[in-house]
Amino acid sequence: IGSIPPFCWQPEGFRTIIEASLLEEEILGVGAGEWGNEILITPEQLVKASKAVPYDIVQPAE
Repeated sequence: IGSIPPFCWQPEGFRTIIEASLLEEEILGVGAGEWGNEILITPEQLVKASKAVPYDIVQPAE
């Protein structure tokens, strides 16, 4: 329950990872840093704002 905002709270040197398949979505909803609030953002904007590294975490079912 709830979410952790992907930017603006991380200590220096913290790395943010984004599931690579999310880059295929048009819009993402992410935590805005305040309970009950989220923002809508494109994957490209999210990667830039959070300095995220795309990584394939989810493996497709065979």
